[in-house]
Amino acid sequence: MTEDRLREMIGCLQGKEYVAELEDGKIKISVNVETIDIVLWCSLSKHFPYEIPRISIDEESMKILPKMPHVYTSNGLCIFDKSRVIPNFNEPLQLLLDTIDEAIKLIRKGIRGENNLDYIDEFLEYWSTATKFRAEMYVEQLAIAKPLYWCFKKEGLLICDSDTRLQEVSNAIDSKTIDDDRIYQGILIPISGENITSIPKNDKDIIKMIEENSQYNKQYNSFMQKNIDKSSLVVFNLITSEKNMLAGWIHWGPGVPSGFRKGHVSLAMAYGISKKKGTPVNVENCHQNRLFTRGGDGSEPVWKKVGIIGCGSVGSFVADALKTSGAEKFVLVDNEKLEYENIARHASGYFWVGHNKTFALGFDLQKWNSNIVYEPYNENAHDFVEDHQEVINECDVLFVAVASVPVEHHINRLIIENKITIPVVFIWVEPYSLGGHAILLKEPQDLYRDVFDEDTLQYKNSIVQNGSDYLKREAGCQSTYMPYSGFLLQQFVYRVLEQIMSVCCQKRGNYRLTWCGRLSDAKQIGVEICDEYKNVEDFSLITERID
Repeated sequence: MTEDRLREMIGCLQGKEYVAELEDGKIKISVNVETIDIVLWCSLSKHFPYEIPRISIDEESMKILPKMPHVYTSNGLCIFDKSRVIPNFNEPLQLLLDTIDEAIKLIRKGIRGENNLDYIDEFLEYWSTATKFRAEMYVEQLAIAKPLYWCFKKEGLLICDSDTRLQEVSNAIDSKTIDDDRIYQGILIPISGENITSIPKNDKDIIKMIEENSQYNKQYNSFMQKNIDKSSLVVFNLITSEKNMLAGWIHWGPGVPSGFRKGHVSLAMAYGISKKKGTPVNVENCHQNRLFTRGGDGSEPVWKKVGIIGCGSVGSFVADALKTSGAEKFVLVDNEKLEYENIARHASGYFWVGHNKTFALGFDLQKWNSNIVYEPYNENAHDFVEDHQEVINECDVLFVAVASVPVEHHINRLIIENKITIPVVFIWVEPYSLGGHAILLKEPQDLYRDVFDEDTLQYKNSIVQNGSDYLKREAGCQSTYMPYSGFLLQQFVYRVLEQIMSVCCQKRGNYRLTWCGRLSDAKQIGVEICDEYKNVEDFSLITERID
């Protein structure tokens, strides 16, 4: 912003009866708010008017104003939510006026005490600038006091509500376990934020805030008494009717002061005279629920624990899709290793060639989201379904993505015998991704009587005529393979899963889903389509109840 342009803006402000002048490249504005004379500073970035002007309160003015929310540690004002407000870049002067007006309104509310609840937001600013440690916390229930377990991890802290979960998440992050003597205890304390009007900045402030605002002060006091000579982490969840916020504090144990017995220490006195000063911890809630509320649409996942038999192309993309739906536990079954020829249509890449498909897929899932837990079973599918039926039935759904009639028949028989009692999805794709199929069984049904030919065991509603004619093999290779696109495979998987989760799971009965690919390409690539699909549009989805 040139000086001439700034002077032009100042002239406009003066025309609107603002007391404004140019000083050190900024616009200085003198105003009276609630009978208090203060000075504001307005800075316009080089990207103005595409960026909102920055308004701050003069240092001397800060001394005469009461404490108020929405004031950064730099005395800058948090005026607009940038994710919601679009700057009026077509009207630069009006943008400047609106910003100054909003700043004055904000200060007026602060002087009157009309926005005290907004102090919750101020914690974030203080903790983000004053903290020495950042923490990732994986805890679901935040409304009650509970023990915490934590460790130092990389550049920060890792926090869970059990030592077992701490080890699981640690392994998910960097495949390393934590020595027992490096696991420390902490406590989660919910606090009512309705009466918070200042930001705690030392140990005594923390102690006082919990004492005056938490029904769990007794638990906090008991924890601190036991750990008076240790480093103690307290994570407090500030709760109001509109929002909640996590922040942490490490009390560096001062030990028992002279004149006190352990368990009967005045915390305020002990920490008041201690030379060891506490440290704020910026806590990021990384639990699955928060991630999929903040980063998703807030809805509950249809399935939290998923079993997948067959971790090849189809199975890997099923897992990859379901991780974004909120599934957090995966049972992965496959006895093969990832090979070079798998890469073009597998969710795991070149790095994992030579490793078990279950491990490669599970590892990638965890690296995407540390909340995810996976159980790998590198064994024959027939052995697994016979020996681990209790594992299967603990899942919310089982996907069978092996494209093997014997395995599918075996599982179908176990469903009829009520040995597998959860919903099961049989899913496979046809040559050249011209089509794909899924059968959802929520109730026992003999598929090899109703939807497969009893003699040939072939699916009755295939899209491609004589699909086995299109199998290929490389020179020297002992097994055949089906040609199809990984890109189209993903479209099939996502479309079918969406229909199953949003429609089929909400209704009673068993369903057959048929996804049609680019059928218009069939003639060009020399593939014959079955009569019932010859007039079907590309990328159609057909859903039928079959029970």
